[in-house]
Amino acid sequence: MSPKQLTREVAMLRSDVLRLQRQVNALRGPHSDKQDEGTGGSGQAASGQATSDQSTPPKQSASPEPARDTGANPEKTVVANVVMRGQVASTSKGRVVVRDAETGDLYNLRVGQNTQVVRNGQRISLESLPQGTAVQAAFNLIADGSTSATRIQVAPSPSPTPRSR
Repeated sequence: MSPKQLTREVAMLRSDVLRLQRQVNALRGPHSDKQDEGTGGSGQAASGQATSDQSTPPKQSASPEPARDTGANPEKTVVANVVMRGQVASTSKGRVVVRDAETGDLYNLRVGQNTQVVRNGQRISLESLPQGTAVQAAFNLIADGSTSATRIQVAPSPSPTPRSR
């Protein structure tokens, strides 16, 4: 693919992500008061215990076991991993807002303890990113519509072109 085709493909994928994010937000609206309810499946829950005897097939039961609450929250499911280029629009405690270089859209990203903020291969603090800094941001889009940054990397400054003597 040519660079132009790749750019077009990325723009289409971003458009799809935004569309999916809007759909998720629309779907969760009327159901937000039913967080303790769930729909069940018919399979057995895994016990989490490994056995060294691989020849014994797993037990199967004619009657389903009651479902166990594993604590999983479908609204906290990662629905997409996104990598984008842009500029820092603002930072605050635990947040960075990045303006997409291609579309101009703003992305408000949560920055946590596991987020790597990096310049020249070295970890830096979020507060040391001034407004306008060119960055590459990797983040997870969560089913509830929120975003969680995994890595914010300062884009390298373009090196000056060598002059001929």
